[in-house]
Amino acid sequence: MLVQWVSSAMNSVLRQKSQLLGRLRQENGVNPGGRACSEQRLRHCTPAWATERDSVSKK
Repeated sequence: MLVQWVSSAMNSVLRQKSQLLGRLRQENGVNPGGRACSEQRLRHCTPAWATERDSVSKK
């Protein structure tokens, strides 16, 4: 009986952890390709300020 309760509790914790990780991935802006900025290919994570041209310096 105790083993079943512990097993059930562990399953519940693992399920909650999985749901939390899924929410964190969504909040961290996972791109449509499924990679977050912390993963290997970082090209899609370049901030806009690093790629935009400065319109003031052109004038």
